[in-house]
Amino acid sequence: MPPTCGLSPLVASLIFGSEATMAEQVFCTQCDKPETQCACERYCWVCKGQYGIRLCVDGLYYCPDCREACDVRVVDSRGA
Repeated sequence: MPPTCGLSPLVASLIFGSEATMAEQVFCTQCDKPETQCACERYCWVCKGQYGIRLCVDGLYYCPDCREACDVRVVDSRGA
């Protein structure tokens, strides 16, 4: 069975499909600030891990393993 990010395929395609093409700046879903200004406690929203956590294009924080399993990309240096 392939790894999943805990979302049904329909929900995942709606979230990641629409966010992946977004060209504007991405903000944390909790504080509405970019990653460089976010002061929220950072942990992976999927597994609650605290190693290698980065803000991704859907506005949530992921660890490296969950980013790969959920096929979601990290916000780039421009915040997009």
